[in-house]
Amino acid sequence: RNTIDYLAPIIGDFEAFCPALPAAEIERFVRTVRRHGKARITVAAELTCGGLRTASFSGDYVAVRLAEAVSGSEVSK
Repeated sequence: RNTIDYLAPIIGDFEAFCPALPAAEIERFVRTVRRHGKARITVAAELTCGGLRTASFSGDYVAVRLAEAVSGSEVSK
């Protein structure tokens, strides 16, 4: 699931900035993957062009542990 709000036209080179997520949120995400084999996290980003905020993005990303990792291979370490 994701959303993007277009706020102004992008008429040239642009930059995307995605702030780091809080450590507690990352730790919870990793813990959930280890415990349940999958987890979801939401990431946000802002796009700018010429110093003007042009778009705002928010998206959910899902991590799923590989079957080999579930069975105890070295991938899970």
